[in-house]
Amino acid sequence: MFQWGIMATGKIAHQFADTLRVVDGAVLGAVGSRSRQGAEAFAAEYAGKYPGLRAYGSYEELVKDPQIDAVYVCTPNAMHPASIRLCLEAGRHVLCEKPFAPTAAEAEALFDLAERRGLFLMEGMWIAQLPLIQKMRRLLAGGALGQVRHLRAEYGFIGSGVRLERKLSRELAGGALMDVGCYTLAFARLAFGDEPQNIQSLARLGESGTDIYSASILDFGGGRTALLTSTIGAVIPVEGYICGDKGSLYLPNFQAAQKLIYRPQGGSEQVFEEPFCSSGFEYEIKDAMASIEAGRRQSSFWGREDTLAIARQIDALHDMWGQ
Repeated sequence: MFQWGIMATGKIAHQFADTLRVVDGAVLGAVGSRSRQGAEAFAAEYAGKYPGLRAYGSYEELVKDPQIDAVYVCTPNAMHPASIRLCLEAGRHVLCEKPFAPTAAEAEALFDLAERRGLFLMEGMWIAQLPLIQKMRRLLAGGALGQVRHLRAEYGFIGSGVRLERKLSRELAGGALMDVGCYTLAFARLAFGDEPQNIQSLARLGESGTDIYSASILDFGGGRTALLTSTIGAVIPVEGYICGDKGSLYLPNFQAAQKLIYRPQGGSEQVFEEPFCSSGFEYEIKDAMASIEAGRRQSSFWGREDTLAIARQIDALHDMWGQ
């Protein structure tokens, strides 16, 4: 049985723990928090689902657990580098929640460390493993749209209260781009397969100095462009469009893709559907486990170069906005 440890006990940690139940061969073995009270409360909640679940009152204790095969890191954004390093130095494989690190330099240093230690390391950009995103990529590679010309992706919601403060905190590496805009950047990379040659962008910064809203145009060369929008100040459908000279693809929710519509020029619309077994996290979990068990150090769906490419684009946008 493959044992996972979870580092931190927030909302996303609960989602991961719930999803593990549908993954064959996986079990939640331990949870670590910055307080023993927090870890024990989490363990008590899941004791019925995971008998023998161990609770640790520090991250250092968690990574020393010899029964843990891999750690899912879901600490706040700014803590990711230190959290990942702690795991790697303890000899633990790591799946880290997106965004992987505040800067590309930090991300590259962590992958270098994982390589030296012979350990698996992956950013949890979970859309990359979704079956319909893979279907989308196969259609594009097979020429279903002909010459791809344009992509549009947008993601927005309204934050409030403590949650909004946390998501916009400069100290926690917050901002709409880090929270939801990274998905739009990843969607463009999954579709085009390379990095943009030029980026133009406008952003509105909040009182904390991080972005509340941004709209960016990315030039991928060869006549390929992407228009990406992200915000924590308005409700925007999480839609994705890819257009070519022979047709288009539409995903009503590209971030949690369970429906894909293919509209060939002059042909009949085709609808593909793939409901999740759980939250959708199951696909990245299975990928991580299969990679680790095969002795690979990165995912074939979303690897080192994918994470670094997005990190470089985020760096460029932050510099552009003076953030």
